Amino acid sequence: LQAERVPTAPVLSVDEAARHPHVRLRGTVATHHDELMGPIDLPGPSIRLSAFPDRPDLAAASLGAHNHEIVCGLLGWPQQRYDELVERRVLLSTPVS
Repeated sequence: LQAERVPTAPVLSVDEAARHPHVRLRGTVATHHDELMGPIDLPGPSIRLSAFPDRPDLAAASLGAHNHEIVCGLLGWPQQRYDELVERRVLLSTPVS
C-alpha cells in the first residue's frame, strides 16, 4: 500500500498506543502522580488549542482535603461543631477500611 502512496499506519494495542512517543509528546496521554496510587497514566485532551497551550494539572484533592474550608468557611459553622463531626466520623480525611 505504501508503494502506491496509500496512507497507512500500524494497528496498535491500547498499551502500545498509550506509550507511543507522539501521543506522549502531544500530552494526549501523560503520567501523573496520585497520592494513593502513585504514578498513573491519564488521557488528556486530544485537541490542542493555541490559546491554551499548557495541559492543566489533573491532581485530585485527597479525601477530606477541603472539609474544614467548607464547614467552617463556606457554611460558617464554629470550630467546635467541626471537631464534633470529625470525632463522630461524619467527616473523614482518610479512606474507610
